[in-house]
Amino acid sequence: MKIASLVFLILFGVISLIHLYFCYKENEKFRHVTKPICLFFLTLAAVFYAPREPLVYIGALLGMGGDIFLLRKKDKICFFLGMILFIVGHILYFAAISKGFGGALPFYTYLIVAGGLLVIAVALYPVTKKLAGGLTSFIGNIYMSLLVVLLGFGIALAFVNQEHMLSGILFACGYLSFFISDTILTLTTFVKDVKRRDLYIMFFYLLAEALIVVSLCLLLA
Repeated sequence: MKIASLVFLILFGVISLIHLYFCYKENEKFRHVTKPICLFFLTLAAVFYAPREPLVYIGALLGMGGDIFLLRKKDKICFFLGMILFIVGHILYFAAISKGFGGALPFYTYLIVAGGLLVIAVALYPVTKKLAGGLTSFIGNIYMSLLVVLLGFGIALAFVNQEHMLSGILFACGYLSFFISDTILTLTTFVKDVKRRDLYIMFFYLLAEALIVVSLCLLLA
């Protein structure tokens, strides 16, 4: 099982490099074709490494679904649906990393996180609605705030549980990369486009997904 996982992880790396090449060349046809395949191989790597941890590989699979919708990120409906899939995936990652804290976190922890995300989303809305407007902006606020929270949980795991320090560090680095990727995505979608934007977005995004999935597999398998 671990050998199969390694094979799919290598395939993920190879197809990711191919995809980044098409991003650099701005070849939209092959960029669209290769984009979802990257997370498909990463999902299979997680399935074979940690078959009893569906939170990890379903989270990666939802990322693949989000990738497909964001192929049309200029379409606000597709952008919104992509964000929803990513948010659900991040919630699954959150549930997965919580297992590293020596048992289930107290129920009030989830209430505090949910309440904090809601407060931040409302507070930022007057500013961000000028970028995306309406519900998309509000969901985007929750999404970006969730990335920061999960980055914090990775750092906390590294300090709280020395046995899983590596997993915590990889998880935190993954979410830092996610935040960078999605910041570039938001700015190039709603503020100003830049040449070869997808190269920068996808480099940090693929790095993020790989770090997160590997960290959770090491933590839970």
